[in-house]
Amino acid sequence: MEIGLWSVIQILIAAFLLFVAPVLMGNAICELLCLKGGSVNKSLSKSYVFGTVTMWALCELVSVPLILLKADFLVLVIVLSVFYAALCVYGMVRKSFVRLLPTLDGMKEFTAFLVAAAAAVALITFVATLQHTDADDSRFVVNAVDMVTTRRMFLTNPATGEAISSWSGELSKDIFSPWACFMAYVSFVSGIKVTVVAHMFLPIALFASVCMIYWLISGALLGENMTARAALIVGVLLLHVFGGYSVYSSETFALTRIWQGKAVAASFAVPVLIWLLVEIFKADVKESREFFIMLAVCSVGFPLLSGMGIIITILMIGCYGLCYGIVKKSIKLMLLLWLTAVPAGLIFIGYYLEYRMRK
Repeated sequence: MEIGLWSVIQILIAAFLLFVAPVLMGNAICELLCLKGGSVNKSLSKSYVFGTVTMWALCELVSVPLILLKADFLVLVIVLSVFYAALCVYGMVRKSFVRLLPTLDGMKEFTAFLVAAAAAVALITFVATLQHTDADDSRFVVNAVDMVTTRRMFLTNPATGEAISSWSGELSKDIFSPWACFMAYVSFVSGIKVTVVAHMFLPIALFASVCMIYWLISGALLGENMTARAALIVGVLLLHVFGGYSVYSSETFALTRIWQGKAVAASFAVPVLIWLLVEIFKADVKESREFFIMLAVCSVGFPLLSGMGIIITILMIGCYGLCYGIVKKSIKLMLLLWLTAVPAGLIFIGYYLEYRMRK
């Protein structure tokens, strides 16, 4: 199959949006949060994870008001592009992280890291060819396709193709969790069909994000022991390979339908929350300030994925905040942690009020 120049340009744009832009934006966020010291604090993995969450948070903040205003999808594309471009430029200018790879001491650590990296690349390649097509495509992909083609946001009945004046049924849930908007944005800007973005480009980027967040978790738990961290990554990847005990397991969703918002919530959002909460517990309040702020950003970004992203964020921060306050013997710290869940709480209230209005 011949690939023309325009196709190459489209692929490069999509690759920039899903792989380079998150690193640049995360780089900007790391600088804005004044992360200090250590190789772990200035790493590719942290920049990528922070940047990805920030992209989703901005998409949520821009999309929801525009959907409620029944604005043209092109307005969303323009506003979102301005925010993304500004952060990318700032990230390029600041250059806050200094190396792409971790420091490896000796051949043993190098070999272990190489094995873990090879396993991750192999599974990412596998995921890109294994995405399942089912009835969910007729909802999420169709919604995104409709935005690109008609420039209406959730104002087309996905079953009949008819234009509707207001949201009803399943579409009502998408007002506050408009994951389709992000897929449509990537498709519109790159010029690549939504189905290709959803079933090929997004799975690669999202499973790479999963690998990177587990690398960060391994650092939080095992410190600078690179051999142990590499072994943990290989173990996690093996659990994904052999985790198909149910079609509803998070491992199955990660390997076969990670482009769906609910799959991203289970495979990526939950580990990110665990990592941030562990980092907060390990450090004192001043040292963990950056993680408190990123937890609040997650509270904005993860509702974009699905209703489950809203509930899980509130529950995890709420339960952990209670335990954190008891262990630290401080109501102030407990309330401070709970405060980071306020954005998700407000989105949940909006979600509930919209549901009651439909009743």
